Amino acid sequence: MAGREEIITGKETLGELEEKIEKINKEGLTVCPSPAIKVDERLDFNFDGEFGKKAYDRLEKRDYLKFLVEESDELAEKLEDENASTYSRMASNIASIVDKYLNIAPKWGELIKSNDEFSKTLERFFCTHQGISESFLAKVIEKTKGIKERDQFVQVLDNYGFNFTEGFNVEILSKDSEDPVIHISYKKEKDGEVVFEFNEDVSLKVIENMIEVSA
Repeated sequence: MAGREEIITGKETLGELEEKIEKINKEGLTVCPSPAIKVDERLDFNFDGEFGKKAYDRLEKRDYLKFLVEESDELAEKLEDENASTYSRMASNIASIVDKYLNIAPKWGELIKSNDEFSKTLERFFCTHQGISESFLAKVIEKTKGIKERDQFVQVLDNYGFNFTEGFNVEILSKDSEDPVIHISYKKEKDGEVVFEFNEDVSLKVIENMIEVSA
């Protein structure tokens, strides 16, 4: 919603964006369409029917992320719900967005070589509903560090999800004659101390597997 504010230009750094959103949040939101904001359906969710009732119940009980990670895939399968936004499906949606920019990276490299008006770094900020981006990061942690580390991530988020404006970074580093490097980083601090950190290169196979394997 904040993306519709006139003061959001789409050229902010992450720090500047957080400051502007905090200011907007204090003053109240108005609806002002911005050409800098685009909508991607992969960042939306579907909680209809019996699956939705269960999901909203767990949202109210504030163990929503724990439900998504541990139960949502099996629940959708049990209900034969092919459209519900489950842990694996939401992770797959974000993985497909990462894959999109993996395909863009070589083309961007060619563009900046031929035109010095463009920045060497193509930056994009994505905002979504609670549980969607967390599902992607949880799945990445699960596939690279194991279930125990994934569950620790869920626990440091109080089994619920990210705070307002909290998220993670995905960097796609391109070099000539080499496959792009996917680097994902996230750090959680409480009372001035780091309680969880993920700062790893992630293989293309992990991203591809997440796209292909959805509940």
